[in-house]
Amino acid sequence: ILNDDRGANNDGIDPDCCQDVVISNCIVRTGDDAIVVKSTGPMSRRYGASENVAITGCILHSRDSALKIGTETHGVIRNVTLSDCVIDDCSRAVGVWVRDGGTVEDIHVHHLTGCTRRYADSYQLPGAPGWWGKGEPVFVSATPRKGKTGPAGVIRRVSFDHLYLTSESCAFAAGEPDSEIQDLRISEMHLTLQHRGTQPGGLFDEQPSARHIYPHAIPALYARCVNGLTVRDSTVRFVGENEAWDGSVAELEHCRRAKLELEKLV
Repeated sequence: ILNDDRGANNDGIDPDCCQDVVISNCIVRTGDDAIVVKSTGPMSRRYGASENVAITGCILHSRDSALKIGTETHGVIRNVTLSDCVIDDCSRAVGVWVRDGGTVEDIHVHHLTGCTRRYADSYQLPGAPGWWGKGEPVFVSATPRKGKTGPAGVIRRVSFDHLYLTSESCAFAAGEPDSEIQDLRISEMHLTLQHRGTQPGGLFDEQPSARHIYPHAIPALYARCVNGLTVRDSTVRFVGENEAWDGSVAELEHCRRAKLELEKLV
């Protein structure tokens, strides 16, 4: 699937409330997300959960996420695996969202290699005011949409292992006090933080949400409102210079049961 990588809303493959899905040995190049697992309102009410999705052996390029789960999360998304894939210059490698009160659970990602970067926004293109993502290797987010009230939803039992990625931003996991991310495990994550594009860093991107985009120094790992965070046997190396990086390994806010083994390499 070879789409224009500067085009808006041209996702590659979008399973919406589908069961027993296998996506393998594909090359997907898109402007929007390469593969998105969704649970939209109408489809959720008619067909039930999105579940049992296996994605493997793919080469994925996107100016948004290589694999995205959400943001449309009106029902349940469960039992999704992504394995043995190449991340080819994506804004994000893997993104997991809840926004609409649904539940995302049992998501497992392993053996990825490649790179992420921040792209220049494309305000000159109709319908594409800006790309989502600032070069994060991992992005997990539970926060309400702007103007919405109540919990964003539930994210629980998510794991990442054997990630070998060069990125411009941090591994990011952020919930809210009423929507904590539960049981997030990362092991054998080996990041190289390197400024690869033309755009400055120093931004956190939580759109679409009331938090939206805001300035923030970039550590290797940022976590907010995570209940049960385990990082094991992981490393980060800072290559070159970027004024957005604060050089810190991790920044935690309102997290519980956190255990970190993340080593900064010289």
